[in-house]
Amino acid sequence: MLVPFSAKNEILGRIIMKALIVDDDATIREFLAELLEAAFQLSCTKASGLPEAMKEIGRNGGFDLVISDIEMPNEGEKAEGWGLAKFLQENFPRMPLLLVSGRSSLDGRSFQELAAQKDAIFLQKPFSIAALEVMVRAAFKLKGREFRPDS
Repeated sequence: MLVPFSAKNEILGRIIMKALIVDDDATIREFLAELLEAAFQLSCTKASGLPEAMKEIGRNGGFDLVISDIEMPNEGEKAEGWGLAKFLQENFPRMPLLLVSGRSSLDGRSFQELAAQKDAIFLQKPFSIAALEVMVRAAFKLKGREFRPDS
């Protein structure tokens, strides 16, 4: 099993945390990546859905943080975010996962409760930078880790 890691920036002598952004909407992927890079100095990789996310995780050996939309269409499957959550829970149990969606529930089931069952944190869109930071910190804490983007 591969372990998530942070890349060391040799020029600055700092640890750069790596994040994977997974969303079927290219505009949201770009926005989140730019936001995380500017606000928290994270190095971001982007994926458009579950298959691409799994390739990136394999290629990079893991990430310090994964932020994924819950509802992304893929060959009839609408909730790819839950599939990614299950994959991470089984294969990368210490990798923090923040699940996001414009909705808060499906068929009477709260996304917050469903995320908790997958050892993940849920954040409803739209959200503020402050709310994003709080929930990212919560995702790290859930995994027994500390979010230290400025190391």
